[in-house]
Amino acid sequence: MYHRFNENKYPSTNTRMNIFIDQMNIIRELGYEFYNPKNFEDEFNDPKDKKKILITIDDGFKSFYNEAWPYLKENRIPF
Repeated sequence: MYHRFNENKYPSTNTRMNIFIDQMNIIRELGYEFYNPKNFEDEFNDPKDKKKILITIDDGFKSFYNEAWPYLKENRIPF
């Protein structure tokens, strides 16, 4: 669950983009796939032959659209 990106004014809900990118890389390196939220409920009870993770972005802050959205879109990471 993420809220803000590169907004150092709000340290309790902020994630620096370099840390976020590192986290996404670690998730992939560990062999996880990303759940598409549109399919999450339908796939949740499927056999767990693959490790999956759901990324959520809460509150819709502008920093998400300016900072994280371009990265997620470019890397085809659903959220």
